[in-house]
Order: sequence, then structure tokens, then C-alpha cells
Amino acid sequence: MKDNTIILKKTLLAIVLGALLLPLIQQHITLLKRKSLKGAIVAKEKPEFSKRAWWDGTYQESYSEWYNENFGFRADFVRLHNQVAFTLFHLAKANGVIIGKENYLYEENYIKAYTGKDFIGKPAIYEVTTKLKSLQDSLEKKNITLVVCLATGKASYYPEYIPDIYGPASEETNYKLMASSFAEKGVNCIDFNKWFMNIKNKIPYALYPKTGIHWSRYGSVMVIDSLIKYVEYKRKVDMPSVVWNSIEVSDTLRSPDEDIGEAMNLMFPISPLENMRYANFSFEDTTGKAKVSLMSVSDSFFWSLFDVGLGPRAFSNVDFYYYNNEVYHSDGRSMSQAGAQSGVEDASKHDVVMIMATEANLWGLGWGFINTAFDHFVVHKMVRANDELVQSYESEIRKSEKWMQDIKVKAEAAGIPLDSMIYLDAKYMADERLKNGQ
Repeated sequence: MKDNTIILKKTLLAIVLGALLLPLIQQHITLLKRKSLKGAIVAKEKPEFSKRAWWDGTYQESYSEWYNENFGFRADFVRLHNQVAFTLFHLAKANGVIIGKENYLYEENYIKAYTGKDFIGKPAIYEVTTKLKSLQDSLEKKNITLVVCLATGKASYYPEYIPDIYGPASEETNYKLMASSFAEKGVNCIDFNKWFMNIKNKIPYALYPKTGIHWSRYGSVMVIDSLIKYVEYKRKVDMPSVVWNSIEVSDTLRSPDEDIGEAMNLMFPISPLENMRYANFSFEDTTGKAKVSLMSVSDSFFWSLFDVGLGPRAFSNVDFYYYNNEVYHSDGRSMSQAGAQSGVEDASKHDVVMIMATEANLWGLGWGFINTAFDHFVVHKMVRANDELVQSYESEIRKSEKWMQDIKVKAEAAGIPLDSMIYLDAKYMADERLKNGQ
């Protein structure tokens, strides 16, 4: 009996030691191939050993940070930890993710936008509206169409599943005021958020996934179809249209319809409430169709449009300014970084300039592009026009004997050179004319 007890203790000790050693063995030998974690994860580099780093302690600290993210089976332990938090405590271990009613997943900034917590104020929105309208008019004279797209927001589409702790919707939100302000001032705007909300209860399928943060893959095809038709209407052209070949119904979510769910890194996926629709589609042949190029300054909502080949299948070429920072090209060029003036330079080369944002990002609409483009296409143009008008008045003054006599009297009285007084009079005349809109 005593021998059996000893054997049992040794067996249990071996099992415990083996379990403790398994992560180390997995790290160096890879016993089992494991799925990596999803989400925006920046991998730490393994530090290089040096005597100096050893003695000052930086090597040990860096190695410890690296090892904590690279020991064997780490992804499985993270998923187990996240699953316990989700199942037992209804908590999300993904940054900024909120678990709503019936396990609908949100990012908190969408809820803040819906409840007006990120409202930038009426003056700021009216300033954006004024600049967009002036920019739109200036670009139109160059045969460039400016379009603003208000992408959908999950909080607006599914307000019924938002946790009660966040309170009701606000009447003063960036989305609501921008939508009404753009319509009032005549800014070219496609309000996809309003459209999706209007048809939500009229169609038997969801356009927003339960565990996703972007419009569904099916919804994005509807957006593409509408965008093409809007551009055709505005530019009076015939572009390659979307061809709806067939519709599939699936209980398995396809990328990116489960992007938040995947970022949760759970052991077991959250089941969708209903089956999702997926479109098998193509584009019409480009033969005989208008070649329209597109520049898009957008957040991540444009990815689902860009990834399906919007250019060169519908638009002849697409340059995607992701948050006006990284630039992705449909012509095969590698990703590049947006420079201070690269956006306005590219805008001059395209037929359509589209600025898109979801409700959670409207506080930063354009991410600096609107101001830069306004200065380039509107302000500088007005300065050039003013300079040309001043030169024109200077020429008129010098040709008029009476006018010149008056200028000489004013110059002598002010004690300044004649040329300076001619310029000042011409500048005054030009400013008054532009002020009165002549």
C-alpha cells in the first residue's frame, strides 16, 4: 500500500512537472501548431545579448517582456483567460470593446458618438461644412467631383442592444448635425447611415453583423453599387455597374463580419443571432464605359470596398488615403506615406475625391485633408485672383490721367512714393470688388 502511495505521488509530480515544462518545450520544438492571436498586436523583438545591457539590467527586462509574449501555448492561455472573463463576468478583454445586450459587440467610441459624448460643437461643424462647400465648388470648376460619405455606425444601427449604463441617444451628435448641415448647404453627401437605418426593418437580413464593427460584406456591396450610381448621376457618365450573380445564406461568418469577435480571442466564438447573406457579384465589362478615377480619404470602412477591386474594375484607378496617413494604390504600387501636400496633389489628378467616415470618427473627418485642400484650392486661389485684380487696377490707374492726378495728390499728402500709393489704391479696389462678390 505504501509503495502504491509513493508511485501515485511520483506520478502526480511528473504530471505537474511535465505540465510546467510543456510551454518551454512548445516554445523550442513546436509540439502542436497553434493559431495565433487576432487583433492589432505589435510583436516584441527578441533582445540581443550584450555585456553592457546585462550589467545595467536592460537585457533582463527586455528579455522578460519578450518571453512573456512568446512562451509556448501563450495564445491558448490568453484565450482561456478571455473566455473565463466573458462567460463568467460578461467582460471583454479586447481594448475598447463593450459587450451589449444579447452579446452584441460594440466599440465604445461608437456608443460615445451615438450619445453625443464626442460632440465637437456647432461652430466646428459649421466651419467644416463651409470649407467643404467652398472646396466642392472650387473642385467642380476643375471638373473634379467632391463627395462626402457618412458611413454606418453600429450604435445607430443597433441602439436596442447598447448597455443601459450609457444612457439614451443625444440630439446633438456629430453625425446628426453634419448630416443636416451638409444637406442645408448643398454639400454632395451620401448618408449611408440613414439609409441603412431606414431599411433595417424592411429587409429580412442584417446589414450589420452581431460580432463585427463594420457594415457586413453584403452591405458593402450595396454601398459600392450606390456609390457608382451616385457618381454616374453627378458626372453624367456610364460606369461599370455591379452585377448581382447570386446570394448565399451562411451560418458561418466570413471576413470581416466577425472582426470584433475575432479580436476578443475567445476559445469558443460567439454565435451569430441569425444567418448572414453574402453576395456573389462581379462588375460589368469596362469596354465602352467611362474611366473615372477615385481618391478616397477614409477610415477603415473603405477597406471592404477597396479589397474587392473597386479599382480598376469599377473605377479606373483608386488611391486610398487611410486616415490621410498611409496611401494604398489599386495600380499595384506599394503602400506609401502621405506627405504634407501629397493629398492635394493627388486630388488634382482624380475625377472624384471622396471623404468617408463612420459616426465614431466624424470628429476628425478628413484627418487634416479638408483644411489642407481648402487652403490649396480655395484660399490660394482667392489670393491669386486678388493679385491679378490688383495688377489690373494698377494698369487702369496708370492709363487714366485724372486718376493719376488724384493718386499724386494722395501720395504727397501721405508722404509715400507714387508707386506705393498706386498699389494701395489698386489693392483697395480689388478687395472691395471681391468682398462684394463681383
